[in-house]
Amino acid sequence: MGQDKAGILLDGETLVARAAALLAEAGWVDRDGDGIREKNGAPLALSISAMTGNVNRERTEMVLREQYRGIGVDLAIRNYTPGELYASWDEGGVLRRGTYDIALYAVLTPPDPSNKDGTYSEGFIPPKGQNFTRIRNERLSRLLADGNRTVVFAERKRIYDEAAAIVADEAPVIPLLWVTQLDVMPQALVNYRPNPTQSGDTWNANEWWLKK
Repeated sequence: MGQDKAGILLDGETLVARAAALLAEAGWVDRDGDGIREKNGAPLALSISAMTGNVNRERTEMVLREQYRGIGVDLAIRNYTPGELYASWDEGGVLRRGTYDIALYAVLTPPDPSNKDGTYSEGFIPPKGQNFTRIRNERLSRLLADGNRTVVFAERKRIYDEAAAIVADEAPVIPLLWVTQLDVMPQALVNYRPNPTQSGDTWNANEWWLKK
């Protein structure tokens, strides 16, 4: 299932049909009947890259490869070791250098959106930051900068609502899932307080104690 811009839920067949129509409109047509679209004699071929050894991501890539094939796109899997995928700019890191077509990776995001400029602002395109998608949108960059300078809740909400709408429309990233983390603690543990930030759930471990 998916949604169109009006927020209407669409089934898989409708999404595939719309994707196919957009590709055909852009001039990508399967003229030789091999299942892969071509334009100006070149096949519509892309690659997807993830971290080697992560079974869930490797399985996801195989599913995506079949789904892309269903709309006439030849999607090759080209994975890298963690040291290659996440390396620094100077070390030739795949994400930072942008030497990929599609990348599949996880991110940790705190609940407050004030750090989103590092992901979506023009000023954070590598090597200056971690805008790995290289999205360039002047209005979005300005909104994210304004959000960092604003403390009034209502105004921050207005800013980030507009920023979120731009990100949804531009679609530099497509979230596939949210990971749920379950922490098991004994009932005798007092003062355990889950933390939604990247500080982790042991942030106040100095206040824990076990009741008898």
